[in-house]
Amino acid sequence: MVLFALGCGANFACGQTILSSTYDISGYWNETWMSYNLAPSLAAASAPALYSGRGGGSQSGAFSLTSADGTPLNLNVASSPYGYETASGAVSAFDLKVSATSANYDYGYPDASTYPSQISISANSTTDFRPTTSQLSLTLTGAASWLYNLAPAMSVGLQDLTQPSTLLGMSNLANVLDSNWVPATYNYTFDVNPSDVYELSLSGSAFNDNLDIPIQGELVVGLASIPEPGAEMAEFGLAACVLIFIRKRLLRQRG
Repeated sequence: MVLFALGCGANFACGQTILSSTYDISGYWNETWMSYNLAPSLAAASAPALYSGRGGGSQSGAFSLTSADGTPLNLNVASSPYGYETASGAVSAFDLKVSATSANYDYGYPDASTYPSQISISANSTTDFRPTTSQLSLTLTGAASWLYNLAPAMSVGLQDLTQPSTLLGMSNLANVLDSNWVPATYNYTFDVNPSDVYELSLSGSAFNDNLDIPIQGELVVGLASIPEPGAEMAEFGLAACVLIFIRKRLLRQRG
């Protein structure tokens, strides 16, 4: 058990008693390739008969990583044998990011990635905590980039486990975000019971099939127990610091 007093800890848990955190990252890939005996300049469209000697193959794999003691996870994966598909994931109690890239059809002569080459990655974070005051502030910042219908799936939830109820449930967040990695921030305030246990959950996944750009998304959450009356200035400074840090972090990712 770790107690974060007023003032942000490393995980943006300001004034919360963190009881437990569990994380996982998992996914799969399929790499399909075709071997050509010709240079790219001799395209099949112009010399189809010369491609009669081509061959190819396919290989699949899966990956997973878990943490039950609050240790953050960071994973980078590549398909084999050629590494046409790549993915990365990072997850902690208040930060989650996923990214997936798959080579397009004419990549890597003399061996080219072909359909159905694809890769998928998912990450989840669950953190149980107890607030230290009767009001809780939550700041959520999200960003994503994608093309066509390959938006990453991202969701955030906040529940009271002691008196079962849902305080916040947001799914399909990418649908309300700009597809070109423009961070958006949402602020919430909840009445809470310092005797209750609450659960914050983050989830994200990305899928890519032969789209030679990353499909990616990130969520960053800041939690703050709002001070009792008389500490308004401390509350304002705390919230401002959390928001500035989060937005700077996500803007750096865009580059």
